[in-house]
Amino acid sequence: MPVAKKTTSATTRKRRTRKAPVKQVKTVETNVRPSTLLKSTDYLNDIKIRWNIHTYEVNALVNDIKWSYNQVSNYVIKVYQAEFVK
Repeated sequence: MPVAKKTTSATTRKRRTRKAPVKQVKTVETNVRPSTLLKSTDYLNDIKIRWNIHTYEVNALVNDIKWSYNQVSNYVIKVYQAEFVK
């Protein structure tokens, strides 16, 4: 059987080295609470103003519903009497 000859070269074999991974610097952002521009009294005044606006709007709605009822009620009564009270 033939035997394979081992050959050695005069220069040593160069091995590839791994490239060093690029180190990435991560910046961590911390959340900073913004300073408030309004005081608690400002918030209370705002709530009072909004409640007054709400009350005004509800009263205007009630007045509109009353006006609509008064406008339509006469017509509804006439039609009802014409159809069912003969």
